[in-house]
Amino acid sequence: MKIVQYQKLKLSSPLKKLTKLFWTSICLILLISISILAVPLFPNSRYYWFVASAIILLFIFAEIKYYRPLSKEIMGLFHEKESSEKITEILKYSPDDNYIYIKNYSFSEIKTGNANGLIIGPKGIIILDIRNYSGDFRVLDNGDLVRKSKGIYKLYWKNPFEKIIETKERFAGFLRKKGIDIPITPLIVLAEGKIDTAGSEIKSYITDAENLPIYISKIPAVSNFSPELTSRIIKTLGISYNN
Repeated sequence: MKIVQYQKLKLSSPLKKLTKLFWTSICLILLISISILAVPLFPNSRYYWFVASAIILLFIFAEIKYYRPLSKEIMGLFHEKESSEKITEILKYSPDDNYIYIKNYSFSEIKTGNANGLIIGPKGIIILDIRNYSGDFRVLDNGDLVRKSKGIYKLYWKNPFEKIIETKERFAGFLRKKGIDIPITPLIVLAEGKIDTAGSEIKSYITDAENLPIYISKIPAVSNFSPELTSRIIKTLGISYNN
């Protein structure tokens, strides 16, 4: 399979936010330190203790409200990059060069965010939403994703399919306006976890990394597929690609 890098995962925005929070935290720590050192100068001042307490509470609030969520976002992006590279390695060694894998595609035309990857080839277009979740998973009939914990399956992700199915529909509409009518398959891929896919139709929209090649092989082939169609799709998506 041919690999095309559309864009790199962007860490700049959250890192800039983290840098601002870092310096804000440093300033608050300095204020707290100064407040502590100034205790001997104001032994009986209620106003001093009020200001010192307010500064400490402000620091705690900033840490819980902003620093922790942002740290999780940045770590999530790093894990997403690792997961994306794992899937790329799996697809790279596919012997069929009729497929092209586009990494980190941005749906700028339909404004639904990014796809971790698009696979274009004889099976149509496959939209990949790669997740780094680990553990054993199942999909309930209502679409909720549950994970096994201490022998019991508990809710982990409430209907993760709604967004990717919506993206598929909007993407298909965009391509039809450009004169391209091709089957599109939305697919969530668990890079680290395992999934039990037996059951209702909605469960066919998810697989794990190990079974991804098998999943692709089971998708019905497009009857009118040709390399020219791939080139047309690539051009429509605004992707620079050399055969």
